[in-house]
Amino acid sequence: MPFDVAIIGSGFAGSLMSLLLTRLGRTCVVVDRQSHPRFAIGESSTPLADMALRDIAKRYDLPRFAPLSKYGTWMAAYPHVMRGLKRGFSYFDHEPHQPFVPRPDHANELLVAASTNDATSDTHWLRSEVDMFFAGESVAAGVPLFENTTLARLQRTESGWELSGHRGSEGQSAEVNIQACFVIDASGEGKVLARTLGIADDKHLLKTNSRPLYAHFKDLTPWREMLVERAGAVQDHPFDCDRAALHQVFRGAWMWQLRFDSEVVSAGFAIDAGKHPLNELQTPQQEWDRWMEQYPTLREQFSRAEIVNPPRGLVRGPRMQRLMAQGAGQDWVMLPHTAGFIDPLHSSGIAHSLFGIERLAHIFEQHWGQETLAAELEEYARIVRLETQLIDLLVAGCYAGTVDFRLFTAMCMFYFAGTIACERARCDSPFHPDRYFLNANDPAFRQAAATGFDRLQNLLAANSTGRDIDQFTDYVRDAIAPWNTANLMNPAAKNMYRHTAARK
Repeated sequence: MPFDVAIIGSGFAGSLMSLLLTRLGRTCVVVDRQSHPRFAIGESSTPLADMALRDIAKRYDLPRFAPLSKYGTWMAAYPHVMRGLKRGFSYFDHEPHQPFVPRPDHANELLVAASTNDATSDTHWLRSEVDMFFAGESVAAGVPLFENTTLARLQRTESGWELSGHRGSEGQSAEVNIQACFVIDASGEGKVLARTLGIADDKHLLKTNSRPLYAHFKDLTPWREMLVERAGAVQDHPFDCDRAALHQVFRGAWMWQLRFDSEVVSAGFAIDAGKHPLNELQTPQQEWDRWMEQYPTLREQFSRAEIVNPPRGLVRGPRMQRLMAQGAGQDWVMLPHTAGFIDPLHSSGIAHSLFGIERLAHIFEQHWGQETLAAELEEYARIVRLETQLIDLLVAGCYAGTVDFRLFTAMCMFYFAGTIACERARCDSPFHPDRYFLNANDPAFRQAAATGFDRLQNLLAANSTGRDIDQFTDYVRDAIAPWNTANLMNPAAKNMYRHTAARK
């Protein structure tokens, strides 16, 4: 008998999808070309991710996942699964070839709280351990997992799909042949179904064009220590800026720093490829060093740091963005991180995946085996594409705004307004099919973000002055007002926002 569903990819998203389908009475198999544990990025959670995971665990009777929705319960239940404390988002603006000097008015800083205390805080996920935990739960529930399996062919048959390939290393491999009625692609950038079906990548339609350069480090000096040494007013911070998704902001680039409880730090540049094209003649290390030379305080922060993962050293990738022209068919579907991806700037990856998994589970629960399934999957794909395009708009505006931190901060507020609106709606009720990720279901919000992006482009094309920037900031404040329940952009806050967290 064929499996009901074959899932390609055993990261947290594919593994969790297999568990939900199992709870719905479907037979599943998971296939992955690698094995656990394995190095991966996409590590920063958010309140929306926590809420979705909590609700999924409750609705589908998966109590072992509920503790992962808060830092305190995670620590109590699974101290052996590495994580980091994420109290919110912190940003620090750097001028090229100038030391970072904290300002008393915090004009070159931005801190936005996402929780009120450590216990209810969000988390950074050490993906090598978290993905292995999710995959282990799937296997424990009876789902077969074919690791180290290379699929040579995916072919449609009368009963659905045939997946064939080999498992294991050269000289010790065995043939694999899997029959399934339905295929879910959770391979992310592997884009297995897109390659099989000849589906085009519409990334040329996206505004964001960024590329990564990253690794995991030990002995990285906490940024708070750097601020204290420079007489920074850290007592004004609503939380420890290192216990957050910390962003170092540069002209046409930014760096993430995610500190785990082991004090290992995931750090990497996300670089605007239009402003800073890849130089193939430079090694990843040479490019890293070039960025460090431009920003002396960052160079000092990394002076003792050493790479601990991956073993080969720094990872440099091509353009990160993807947007598949088709995200679903009558007997297949892509999870959100396969159908599209933009950039880690707003920590949207984990939450977007969980929102998509939740939506798909609802569809399978209501429409599996019915003629309505194909239409529901098509609608799912439309929604994921719409959400991805909104993320693109929110991210691209911030990249454009890196020329001046006031512009960058203003463009960030569209994201925070959207996520806070989505969080508050989620507090009122769990999943609803008419509610999209980041408030993307609201055409007025999408239009406000699009108009803000266009206005920013016009401002940058002109010889803008400080007065123009102030007027743009005033415009954004007015534009987000219908969704701004957290008093964002209040000048009295001086870029320090303590009370934006929704109830979990």
